[in-house]
Amino acid sequence: LGSIGQAPPGPVTFEEAHKLNLEWARRRKDPQAIFLLGLRQYFGAGIPRDLPEAVDNFRKAAKAGNPAAQCQLGLIYEYNPALLKLAASPVSLGLAAEQYRQASAGGNVDGIANYATMLMEGRGVLADRGQAEALYRRCLEIDPDHARAHHNLAVLLQRRQTDQAAALDVSAMRTEMLQHYERAAALKLPYAPLALGALYYEGRLVPRDYRKAYNYFEQAASAGMAQANFNLGYMHELGQGVPITLTEAAYRYRLAGLEGHVEALRRLANFYLTGEGVAFDADRALFWLGQLAARGYPRVFVTAGDVLLAKGDYPEAVKRVRLPDGFQVTLA
Repeated sequence: LGSIGQAPPGPVTFEEAHKLNLEWARRRKDPQAIFLLGLRQYFGAGIPRDLPEAVDNFRKAAKAGNPAAQCQLGLIYEYNPALLKLAASPVSLGLAAEQYRQASAGGNVDGIANYATMLMEGRGVLADRGQAEALYRRCLEIDPDHARAHHNLAVLLQRRQTDQAAALDVSAMRTEMLQHYERAAALKLPYAPLALGALYYEGRLVPRDYRKAYNYFEQAASAGMAQANFNLGYMHELGQGVPITLTEAAYRYRLAGLEGHVEALRRLANFYLTGEGVAFDADRALFWLGQLAARGYPRVFVTAGDVLLAKGDYPEAVKRVRLPDGFQVTLA
């Protein structure tokens, strides 16, 4: 209302604001009001949640050219197409990409970033890294603190360097890549310090620096990134940039394993079986092997059987070695 010179003279209650929203959405057919009403219905913000009505309002606002509604509708096509009576498929991804494209044309910053991501990954549209890069740059012109745009632009610059012939000078591109990763990390996007850590750990595009790698992995791990915890455990196990500390390696593998990291689960189970980094504990090893099996790795049933045989628990060993329903072994 303020944008058209009709703002209320003072603060309004939620009830008054909702009444205004309903009036402008239903009586005046204002696209922005229809979109905002849809958001309230979608999230149950102060009113009962009503997903079918919310989706209907998003569609109405999107059809009227509201970029924010087009972006929201794209998210539903991409991540929850069942709300639109569609199955997740290339068709639903294509519809999501089209909504993001329209939102992008209307200047919606998240729509621009989402459309760029689909172009970058070739999801719902043909992959076009050049157009994706241009869109991320446009996104940052509108919102210089858009963390995902910084991160994904850095990813594209990293891929371009990898694709370039070794003889070409890519130092400027490398500098810009690091700047965008570091900005995304400063904006608390956990994927950015993970990517920076990997760069310094591998030492291909930048000089190898295990200390920098460790510090970035630690930053990503503090945000709950399982891969970062695994990387820290691996560095402690091998003594890369830090002294060999098997107790710390086991701790990091445990954190990553709790998030389902398969290699962390395997290494942690092995620690308990060998007594490295932790005290030998067959029961704990069996627990972590069970976590690994639950993630689709039937070969660990044999290892679990061996552990139980060593313990003398023959009935349980037979149960473990028998593959559960759904698992099949094909003999070559």
